Amino acid sequence: MRARGASGWAVAVLATLTAALAFGACSGGGSAKTEISVRAQSAAAGAGFDFGRAVGLVEGDRPESLWLMIADSTLAAGDSLTLIADEPEPDPDSPPDILTAAVAERMQRNPHAKMTAGPNDSFYRLVSPPGALNCCIFGYAVRAPRRDVRVVAGRAEADLDRDGVPEHFQSCASTEGLHPTVWSGEPLRGVNRWTRYYYLGYDVEPTCPELDSASTPR
Repeated sequence: MRARGASGWAVAVLATLTAALAFGACSGGGSAKTEISVRAQSAAAGAGFDFGRAVGLVEGDRPESLWLMIADSTLAAGDSLTLIADEPEPDPDSPPDILTAAVAERMQRNPHAKMTAGPNDSFYRLVSPPGALNCCIFGYAVRAPRRDVRVVAGRAEADLDRDGVPEHFQSCASTEGLHPTVWSGEPLRGVNRWTRYYYLGYDVEPTCPELDSASTPR
């Protein structure tokens, strides 16, 4: 189901979603609709932030075909998300990619076999602006504005629930796969707020904490 190049339809979608994709970078002067969208998402990323529904797993190597798995069946075309690349070994000299994307359509089935879906997960195709994606992305899609995410010491962080403790985005490995995880506090040592499993299909050196704590968000 991977798109084979930017069709005319995809180009049209990119054009019509320009305002939605711009919300993460705007600081004023945008349309009233865009400003309202930013305020609404900032509010959503505060008290009562639902990690289970507002964070998803994203992967893709084409700006018109980025695949999202998220436990939210209500997303509509044009809804904006902030994408954060996973960085298992953060490097201050190579900050993670952070970009905005918008929902293009909902998928009827899992478009990516290595994404291990939970019972409530839905699948979407996202689009990002031309030039926003250098190569490819594997990481997190968050229902929060781009301006809420910053990079500190080579890794992304955002206080999604506004409790004064920043969330960090860093995966760990089990024997044959990755567990992309959102941690409150220090990665691998803080509180696990969200996680998924991505099957690699080959053996890797485990780096996750004990699975009873690393696999169950709190």
